[in-house]
Amino acid sequence: MMHLVVESQLGLSRGVFGQLAAGGDAGTFHLPLNVDKGSRQTARARTRITARGAKLLREGRDESARSERATYICWYEWLARSESSELRKRASAMAKNAAQVTNEAGTAELRALDQKKLNEIFNHLDHLSSHWSKLEVGESIAIRWPDLAIITQEVRL
Repeated sequence: MMHLVVESQLGLSRGVFGQLAAGGDAGTFHLPLNVDKGSRQTARARTRITARGAKLLREGRDESARSERATYICWYEWLARSESSELRKRASAMAKNAAQVTNEAGTAELRALDQKKLNEIFNHLDHLSSHWSKLEVGESIAIRWPDLAIITQEVRL
């Protein structure tokens, strides 16, 4: 969820979620087997998605790296600002890595993560997190990319 929010708020169209929205697999996700379609048709679809995914990965290498850095920085900052002492303790354990990631980020990247933008990101995280944390086993939530609107929240009985 952190990647989803950070990429959306920073306008990263070739991070993990941008690649998925563009029809790729982000090098991580896989087409589920569809028993209604033949294995040949499924294999062809997988091949197309894998090829598209490889192209998007190449095109998005820089944005993906930026997404990773920004996501880690935001995760650290979000935990560090938490009201929960346990979460602040987790942030404290991340401080050294967060400083290293911050040093690796360029000036433009850090400028994009100013206090106003961090607050916007944290507001989205808090909103989505509150919905996510209320879900029971078997329930789901769907979030629209890139505007982060909650479009469904399903309850299974």
